[in-house]
Amino acid sequence: MMMSQLEQLDRDIFTMKYFLNMKNEEIAEHCGLTKAAINNRLYRGKKRLQQIHLGGSMS
Repeated sequence: MMMSQLEQLDRDIFTMKYFLNMKNEEIAEHCGLTKAAINNRLYRGKKRLQQIHLGGSMS
């Protein structure tokens, strides 16, 4: 599974966002992070998953 290659926190954030349909503000409060940090982790995580899917590697 591609998500297993993400850090645990990022997997948790993706789960809350896309499987539990939580809002970014709710995720931020739950994780003790800012909304901006959640937005950044979602953005970078999606980019990472895209790289994995395309067979590339990000250093």
